[in-house]
Parts: sequence; structure tokens; C-alpha cells
Amino acid sequence: MTATHQEAIAPVRADPVVGALLVRRVCGLPADAVDVLAAPETSAELRAGRICREVADRLADMVADDLYALVPSIASDKPASRAALALRRDVHNGRWRAATAAKAVRIGALLAPPAAERLASWADAMRRAQEHRAAAAATLPVETDRAGAAMLARLRTPAVAAGLALASPEFTRTLLARAAQADMHSRFGRSATAYLTRIAAKTSPFSTLTTIGMTGLGEPISGRAGRAVSSGRALAIALLLAFLRDPDGTRLLDVQANQDIRPLDGRLVAMLAHYAARDGFCFRYDELADCDAYRWLLGALPQRAARLVEMDIPDVGPMLRSRLVEMGLLRPLLPWSASSPLVFGALVDLLRARATARLAPLVDAAEALARCETRMVDSADAESRIAAAQGGKAAVRSAFGALDQPAPNWLDAVPPFHEIVADPAAAEPAPSSVADDVAAAARWLAPRTVIDPRYDRLVACFVKRYGIGGTCTDPVDFLYAADPIVQSGVALTPTGSRPLRGSGTLGAATQTIFFQLATGVFDQPRLVINMVHSGAAGPVARWAPLHDRLNPFLRDWLSAKHPGCRVYQFSAYPDWADLQRPALDSMPRLRCPGDLPDRGVAADLSQFLLSHDAGSGTLQAYDRDGRPAAFSYLGTVPAHLLAGPPALLNLISDPWLTIVDTAGTAALQPRVERGRVVWQRARWRLPAAEMPRPEPLQEPVDFLAEVESWRARHHLPAEIYLRSAGAKPQWLGFDHPHAIYAALRQIGADAGEVELVEALPAHDEHWSEAGQSAVATEYVAMVRHG
Repeated sequence: MTATHQEAIAPVRADPVVGALLVRRVCGLPADAVDVLAAPETSAELRAGRICREVADRLADMVADDLYALVPSIASDKPASRAALALRRDVHNGRWRAATAAKAVRIGALLAPPAAERLASWADAMRRAQEHRAAAAATLPVETDRAGAAMLARLRTPAVAAGLALASPEFTRTLLARAAQADMHSRFGRSATAYLTRIAAKTSPFSTLTTIGMTGLGEPISGRAGRAVSSGRALAIALLLAFLRDPDGTRLLDVQANQDIRPLDGRLVAMLAHYAARDGFCFRYDELADCDAYRWLLGALPQRAARLVEMDIPDVGPMLRSRLVEMGLLRPLLPWSASSPLVFGALVDLLRARATARLAPLVDAAEALARCETRMVDSADAESRIAAAQGGKAAVRSAFGALDQPAPNWLDAVPPFHEIVADPAAAEPAPSSVADDVAAAARWLAPRTVIDPRYDRLVACFVKRYGIGGTCTDPVDFLYAADPIVQSGVALTPTGSRPLRGSGTLGAATQTIFFQLATGVFDQPRLVINMVHSGAAGPVARWAPLHDRLNPFLRDWLSAKHPGCRVYQFSAYPDWADLQRPALDSMPRLRCPGDLPDRGVAADLSQFLLSHDAGSGTLQAYDRDGRPAAFSYLGTVPAHLLAGPPALLNLISDPWLTIVDTAGTAALQPRVERGRVVWQRARWRLPAAEMPRPEPLQEPVDFLAEVESWRARHHLPAEIYLRSAGAKPQWLGFDHPHAIYAALRQIGADAGEVELVEALPAHDEHWSEAGQSAVATEYVAMVRHG
């Protein structure tokens, strides 16, 4: 049973605009694919056995008292007395054996009718519980063997295997070997279970495992077969930086002086990049660093790109030149555009043109890497993609080996290629209720949408430096001075309010709403909110390569957000992270301080003016020709995680916060609903130590019976998502033994707390058009206020 409550909030009068296009994130298998893991007979027996045990447990104390009262009256009959005491111990310990049954018959004849009936009922419940346990033990291996074979068959389908080849080449190679077995106790079996449930239930886009489609409000959108492959640019950048540490590698790349060095409080400073990767995610941390110790040579650094080895800088030898590159005072010019999805081919072209004979092994490795890139683009079958992914990783290792340098310690976790795939199915228009429900959600969000308090600090910092109504002719100067405002640890306590419609560069408040549709009543689905992001056009823009409609839609949407402004797209560390690449070809691009220069066309921040508008109390940006401008962050990393210039640029143009705090701290938090909109799923927080976990020698049927009893005690629904520290949420269906083992075994020994969230929609609750198979689908809608 799932607790719910309807939140009563006064309606808000507003007129939000709902974007006419919705992105659809569509799972690669039908929602009912998880049922291949089900063990219905075993589950029914375990459930019936649990009910019998509950009956026996309710009677146990009374039966024990009856036996205790009986013993003095039969003290002269020592065998009967001993039998009664032994039976009482069995009752107290919830134990049932053949000897227990015999003692129950013998002692029952000595009890008064009410007590005898209670004992008989207890014995009958215990006997039936034991029978159900035996039946479950008999059906479990049959059903789990069948489930394992069916699961592997699903995962081996060509479209699914093609996506798995990118997600885990090693797993997929084992999967395609016909000898593979998906035992629920093995690591391979648990991995297979995690993949199957992820592909059928979790709408996280990746290759063919979750594809991208579109639908409209009131109009159908045709499907499109297509995919977009991109290179792991962190690997390419790591190789380029390694080139510059090699004596012959200095001939390969053009470098130029860091263009983002500025005076601040009498000293020279610059935004210097630190590249990192963790758990497969690539990120760049930019630090505002003091460069004044190098003032004596900064003026002599080349302003135009030239090969590092050919630079003639007075009093600067090879070691210091390399040190300047390592620090970021000299920057390599990337041989590709920041928006280019494929970069390994450009790497090969560079090496072929400039590499010395000594670097021939490096050229060979790069050519192998480029061949793998081409193979990944051209191939759709799993075997070819496995070869490309594994060959690409091997080629990168060979390249570092050719330079006599160690490969990065994160290499194994970062794939050489990434892919997004369009959903080929045509989509009917969203149900008519969706537009109304999204608009209702936007009205509910309006009073919870406030200006980020850091915006007022930013304006105050600007006025202090340039005066009321003042103008800054180089915004980089100002961003450096304002950098402490967006450093971590700054409190975000909203104060005051502004009209949500914004003003020029400060755009109207917008949100991106991620939701699913669950079956409801009267053919109107419930709208289940997954998350709400302030602003956040990036999670929509990243799919533009797959759908032609997105480019003009987002261009018009952002123009309406900033009326009268020319909108420039920007991102954070697009040189390092593939998911942060510039997304739209319909909008001009802005380069941020800290980004490596590239071959693409981008406006430099120093080409803008930034002014204080005294009437509105806002900061307004202008092109050099005086045209109003605005900056739109289109990366996929949430804006609240940004720092440095990207965070400040986002603060200038989109400083809105949406405060949706439906989650509490109680162990049980009910579902939160308003009308057809579900704002929060029911959730449970439990100590990890109280979670059932299989013991090494425990019989599977006994562990599953323990899980069934635990589930009943906590009144958990049939399906949940389980999340523990350091692990991704995993679907768990209590009628699915493979899923039970996979989810509960992932709880780490150091986990302090586990969160359980109801699966809403459950696998049989996903909304679908009549006659169509239900597929787990997440919709992404954009709303604008003001």
C-alpha cells in the first residue's frame, strides 16, 4: 500500500507558455520485458506461506500461554509434561518439524476446547507455511532458469546488443557467447539483470538502450531513424597535452598566448583549467590563478598561433616553454571545432602532416584509433561495435606508450565513443490533458520561482566597480572580480522578488519539466514529475543533431525568453566533455574564459559590453555595435553545479531558482499529488543494516521468504527503485528473484542508509495509445513565465 496526500495550495494566477514540442526519452524494450524475470508460482507460494506464518505468529503467544497453564495439571504424566514444554519451545521459536506435528496432536487432546482449537489453528498454519515453502523451493530453480534464458534472449536482440556493445564491450562479448548463463547468484547474472531492467524501465538516454523522439501538443511528429556518434574528446585532449610534453611532440601543435589574462587589483590573473574525470564523467575545474610572477615574459608570448618548437621567446628554454603550456599560459589550438562530434580523424591529419620519424608508432596508433571511429560510425552490429570500442581503447593506450608516457588513470572508465539514437517510431500527439497539466504545474511553480540572491550581489559588485548606470568594456575583467560570488559555500537564501518576465539580457523565468505518464481514470493519464530544472534548455538542445525541428524551436524559444536580444549559446568545458559540446547550429557561440581555442567560429567575451540599467536594476549585455545580447547556457551539467565564468554568465542571463521542496526527512514520505499531477513518489528511508541481504550459505528460497516478510512489514508496493550510497537506482520487483538479488547485493558494506522509491508508473501502468505496447517514456517539456 502506498500512502498519498493531496497538497492544498491556493491557485496562482499566471499565464505560463508551454513549448509546443516535447522531447520523448523512450526505453529500448517494452515495459513488460521485466516480466521475463518474474517467478509467479514461486512468488505466490512465498506470499501464501508468509500469510500462514503471520496467522501462526498472531496465535503463538496465546498458544504458549495455554501450554504454560496446562503443564501443572499434567505434572504427574512426565512424558506428556515434557512434550508440552518442548511444544511450547517450538511455538515460541516459530519452529515446525515432524516431531512438532506429533506433539501438537498429542497435547491438543489434553487441552480444553478453546485452547485446543488455537493449537490446532497454529499447527495448521505452520504446516501450510511449510508446504508452501517446499512448493516454492521446487518451483524456484525452474522459474529462475527459465527467466535467465529469456533475459539473455532479450539482451541478445540486435538493437539491444548494439547499445550494450558501447555500454560494456566486455559484458556484451560474454553475452553473445552462447555458453553464457544468467545465474542470479553470479556477477554476470546480476549485470544482465541490471541491464535488462534499465533498458525496460529507466529512461536514461544511451545509444539504442533509450532512444530520443519528439511529440507535439496537438500535432503528431514523424519518427526518424538516425544516430549520432561522437568521439571521447577527453581522450583526444589528453593525447594533445601529452604531445606537448614530448620533445618531438612540440612540433605537432600550434599554441598561442592565453588570451584571458587580465589585471585584477594590481596583479595579473587568468582562469586556468584543471582537467579531470571520475566514474566515467569528464569535468574541468577552472581556477582563477595569480600569474604575476610571469609578468616579465607574458608580453613576449605569441598572440597568434605557432608551433611550440618554433617559438623564439627571449630567456625561455624548452623546459620553461613546456611549463607554460602545462600551466595554461600557453594554450594549444585544437585542430577541430568545439562543435565537431568526431575528432580522432583530425588528430590523424595533424600527425601525418607534422610527426617526425621517431613518432611513427604514435601515427600508427592514431590511425588505428581513427579507423575504430569510422567503424563505429559505419557499423550497427554488436560485434563490430565491440571491436571498435575495445580497439579504440587499445589504440589510445598504444599512443601514450609511443610517447613513453603513462595513460591517464581514468582511461578505463571513459569510453572512446558515445552515441545517441533517434526513436524511429512516429509519435501521436501528447494526450490533450498533458498541455493543461503541464500548464497547471507551471502555475504551481510560479510562486516558487525566485531570483538567485547571488544576482543582486553580482549587480552590487558591478555598481561598486563601474558606478550606477556604468559600463564595463571588457566583461572578462568583471567576471574575474565577481568570481568569489559563485564559489561553493556561498549561501543561497532567496531575498526579495522580481517579475518573472525578466528584462532584456535577464531573461524570463523558464523551467524544464521531466515527467512520465501513468494510467489514470477516464482515459486521462496522471502526470508524474521526475524533476524540474530552472532554465535548462541544454537537456533539450543536446538532441538537436537527431531532430531538425529542435534547432528552430529552441532558437525561437530563447529569442522569446530574451525579447529584442541576440542570444549566444555557451557551455562549460566544451573542449573536454562531449556532453557539453555546442548543440545548436542556429545560434552563434560564445567562448568562455578557460576554453581552449579551436577551429570553430565563436565570439569572444571581450567583444561585448556590459552595462548597469539603473531603471530595472539589472545588468545588460551588448554587442560591440550596441545590439542587445543575452547568453544561454546549453550544457547538460545542471547550472547549479557550474563555477567560474560559466556560472556568472548564466547568472547574468538566467538567474532564476525554482524551489520545489516536497522531500522531507521522515523515514516514510507519502506521495504528493495535486489533481492529476504527482509531484513526489512515496519513498522510504531505512538503515542499511536493516535491509535483507543474502548470506553465503543461505538457501535462496529462505532468503526470498525473508524478503517477502520484510516487504510486508514495511508495506512496500510491488515495484520500487532502490538507491544506496555510491550506486545508481535499481529497479526491484518483488515477484522477480533475479531483480531482488541484483538490487540487494549492490548495497555496499559502508552504506548507512538506503532509499526506496515507489515505481510510478509501475511496469504495467505506463500510459500508451489504445492497441500499442506500453513503453517506459519520459517527456521533457519547457515552460516560460511572464
